[in-house]
Amino acid sequence: MLWDIPQMVTSVSQIVNKFVPDRDQQIKIQAELQQQLIQIEADAAKSQAAINQTEAASPNLFVSGWRPSVGWVCATAFAWQFVGQPAFSFFYTLYTKQPAPVIALDHDALNTVLFGLLGLGGFRTWEKVKGVAK
Repeated sequence: MLWDIPQMVTSVSQIVNKFVPDRDQQIKIQAELQQQLIQIEADAAKSQAAINQTEAASPNLFVSGWRPSVGWVCATAFAWQFVGQPAFSFFYTLYTKQPAPVIALDHDALNTVLFGLLGLGGFRTWEKVKGVAK
């Protein structure tokens, strides 16, 4: 999430292997390092979850409303891309007898936002099923 723990462990393991000759000691140091890195990442995730919860509970629309606004923007962009643009092109060509100007959106950026939102929505559903959320 925050860091690539396996890559960090590999990098530090190479350094440990150079300076610690005893193989058993190397393994022990590497295991402790991996444990500490995992704990750091878990603590950071807990802190971020607390921030997210506080942010979502805020009565201020500019604090709690940014996530839904991203969802609406994404939904509007997909609606334009797959419904609005084809309909516009059809009617423009029908009435003007000329090809319609194409106003296309970047699919990669839209998919990134969509999959992020779907992941959050799936997690929220899981919370509700488990009885964690109201």
